[in-house]
Amino acid sequence: MSTFTSRDTILLRLYRTGDSTLLAERTYREHGVDIFWTEHELIYDTADDSYLGGGIQLPPTRLDNFLAMLP
Repeated sequence: MSTFTSRDTILLRLYRTGDSTLLAERTYREHGVDIFWTEHELIYDTADDSYLGGGIQLPPTRLDNFLAMLP
């Protein structure tokens, strides 16, 4: 689900169950924050106040799907 790309940067990728379709992707700095699953969201950074916020809605939005397809 997530990969460390450097010492303090994490690449979080969310895939469809059962295949390799990428649904959402985020890169964030590690703050010692744990990943939490709720019924409606995957929360990865409670301190993130950017336009994407610190979570991924479940199911991911069309914007998440589109951004995941970009190089």
